[in-house]
Amino acid sequence: VYASKKVKIKTALLQAGFYRALGERAKEQKAVEKAMRVAQKTIDRPYWMAHVNRYRARLALERGNYQEAVKILKEIHKVGRRLGSYILISNSLKGLGDAYYGEKKYRKAQGYYEEALKLARKLKAEGDEGLFLLKLARAKKAQGKSNMALKDLSNALKLAKETTSYRLLWQANYEMGLILESRGRKREALSRYILAIVVIEGIRGKLQKQEYRMGYMVGKMPVYEHAVLLAHKLGEWDKAFSLVQKAKARVLLDLLGSRMVAFRKEDRDLAGRERLLQIRIKALMDTISTEEAKPRRLQSRKLKEWKKELENALKEHGQVLAKIRRTNPRLASLTTAPTVTLSQVQKVLLPDEAFLEYFVTRQKTFVWVITRNRVRLKMLPLGKKMVADLSSRVRGELQEPYAPSVSVLNKAYRKIFAPITPYLRGKSHLIIAPHNKLYLIPFEALVAEKNGPLYLVDRYTMSYYSSGSTLVLNRRYQRQKPSTPQPLFALGDPVFEKNDSRLKGKRLQLASVKRGPLTRRVWMENSVVGETPQYQSKAEFRRLPNTAYEVKDIASLYHVSLRSPAIKLGLRATEKAVKEADHTKYRYEHYATHGVIRGDIPGLKEPALVLSLPNPKDPELDEGFWTMSEIFGLRTNADMVVLSACKTALGEEVPGEGLIGLTRAFMYAGTPTVVASLWSVNDPATARLMKTFYYYLKQGKDKATALALAKREVMHRYHHPYYWAPFIMEGEGR
Repeated sequence: VYASKKVKIKTALLQAGFYRALGERAKEQKAVEKAMRVAQKTIDRPYWMAHVNRYRARLALERGNYQEAVKILKEIHKVGRRLGSYILISNSLKGLGDAYYGEKKYRKAQGYYEEALKLARKLKAEGDEGLFLLKLARAKKAQGKSNMALKDLSNALKLAKETTSYRLLWQANYEMGLILESRGRKREALSRYILAIVVIEGIRGKLQKQEYRMGYMVGKMPVYEHAVLLAHKLGEWDKAFSLVQKAKARVLLDLLGSRMVAFRKEDRDLAGRERLLQIRIKALMDTISTEEAKPRRLQSRKLKEWKKELENALKEHGQVLAKIRRTNPRLASLTTAPTVTLSQVQKVLLPDEAFLEYFVTRQKTFVWVITRNRVRLKMLPLGKKMVADLSSRVRGELQEPYAPSVSVLNKAYRKIFAPITPYLRGKSHLIIAPHNKLYLIPFEALVAEKNGPLYLVDRYTMSYYSSGSTLVLNRRYQRQKPSTPQPLFALGDPVFEKNDSRLKGKRLQLASVKRGPLTRRVWMENSVVGETPQYQSKAEFRRLPNTAYEVKDIASLYHVSLRSPAIKLGLRATEKAVKEADHTKYRYEHYATHGVIRGDIPGLKEPALVLSLPNPKDPELDEGFWTMSEIFGLRTNADMVVLSACKTALGEEVPGEGLIGLTRAFMYAGTPTVVASLWSVNDPATARLMKTFYYYLKQGKDKATALALAKREVMHRYHHPYYWAPFIMEGEGR
């Protein structure tokens, strides 16, 4: 019974943490209250109540309710002393230090950190000792005691190396860098920032890839920002650019890195070996970290053996990565995320191209303007908050079918683009690598001149990349790409509802409600099992009749019969049909249907394309949602994939990467170019845009030029950017 209650308490607190991540405060509070009710009925009532209160205190600290946190933590401290519990005592002392630090009562915070440090040293809890030294250094730095803080950080670094605490290692180096920079020792500070980044990169490369989805880079981007800013101050443009690449170039695999692109058996074997080593290293790091946080007398006798095992695993992992780099550069890029130099970017650019690399920091925005012959760097007086506000205003004007404010779009142009126009003379194609909230803006819709108005799409053709490193990698890979014998694979106008008129008179049966875990029962039964009625409307999709005309027009241009296996319309536009197709033989792939992102459908945790309702003969897991993770497992040789659907360029925003969604999945699968949308699109306008786009492709125009010409033509009938601007070209535009 006692063990059962312990499990219930821990489970309730895990649920509370889950609800906190979702932002559901009321449910989180209920889960904490449930944990407390169970704790009150246990034999060790004081300990388990204090355990639940630790969660409450952490929550209060995160929300800035410092007085509430102090009150809870002092009670925990009393219980800890009465029970002789090191965990409760040390946690309460650390928490009290954090609370007073948050209130800017640094001297008081220092006192609690010193008490916690003294206890950790007494019990030889080296893991905690390093953490308390780090916190103590921060408190002293805040009081202007920088020499004392540096001494504490030096001791923390020594402990971090002895205990292989990578987290402490990068944090201590970063804190030393901040102090050194504030004292004018800029080159020493930059060295410390770079050391911190080396450790962060090392950890990132060895984590299980699911860790990226949990936001590994959250809290670490300031290290990169300080390093970039300082490198710029020191006039080291190449180093600053290289650091930006490290901050941004996490291409295609942060969410689903286990689905590696490996075409030969040798590559698959290497990828699998590298993956197993990652898991082993992560497990060893976690085990060692857990043991070292304990007092020495309680640590496992196997700790020394585990450290030796970790050292050997790291060495083996390095050897495997070296072999991958030698045998398959593309596979290496997906495992080690290489970065490039300014000169390497210049070498892949064409004479009429300019590459714009944006990097947004807390105070400023960097823009590198790179052409084949010159590199220029412009600093814009726009910090993260201003960029977020600007992006929000621009999107507010663009994603509704009303006349936009030309002034807002022109202001955005003047803020983020006009300062670099002198460097773009003679350039007709722009390759843009946005950052932060700039990912959400179609630069083509910015207004260069109010009279007219004149949009940027009237002056330039454009395509987008996540970073200079991805540009170089993609262009190198295209040289080895095999030819495709057939021109087109296209899908459109799926059947979304059981009362669709196309089902009448057909001897067809839809799949039953008892199919897989994420079933289309949300449409077939017009209800969501286990969910409240408020979600039902989210599962309803209206038919898109114009997508059928869109697909037919494009097929006609390329002389592809509508009866061909390459054309999937209506009832044929199923998930099963798409998965069974051989995607290696088509030059273009076109999907004209609804797109959804995480949160649109209850139970769907990732972006997806919505296909026709399944029937009983379809595999159980084929529910009509072709999800991002499934697309990651695809292999395609397509020169371009067009997602003629809503919000297909959107996804989950991952620090250090940008938006992870369907576009990244298709690029990972093998295509160099994805055309996708930034907001919900208009069906008739999109059909017209796509037909015109493919017409210009058929005339021999490159991809970016064809899309720009199509937008300009559609603009004559649909003036508002809402109709023509949502589609952007990610990846290769030529």
